[in-house]
Amino acid sequence: MDNNDIAQIRRTLDAIEKMTSKADAKSKMEVLAMLGKTSQSVIAMAKKLTEPKTKTRTKIVTQYKDKPQQPQPSNQTKTAEPSTTATDKPATPFQSIQPQPPIAPLSMQRDGDGES
Repeated sequence: MDNNDIAQIRRTLDAIEKMTSKADAKSKMEVLAMLGKTSQSVIAMAKKLTEPKTKTRTKIVTQYKDKPQQPQPSNQTKTAEPSTTATDKPATPFQSIQPQPPIAPLSMQRDGDGES
């Protein structure tokens, strides 16, 4: 923009001011709203022109975590006697195996319940 363009904008704004001074309040508010919108767009364009054009690049860096160190087992030996349970003892031939009577089928059990 050169000085000639700025002078032309100034003349236009002066003409708008003269017209709005004779208008009612509602018209003045409409003109102010239009000027506000125009100035916001001009400011946005000026910011785009002044900002440097840079490209941003996102770099993803992966960081590996160390595995947690487990404590070293101690070399102490236990002197206590290990506990023995029924499942720890081996099956011996001295234990006698007793046969169990067979279980009646469900159909017979139902019939037997109804009779009593």
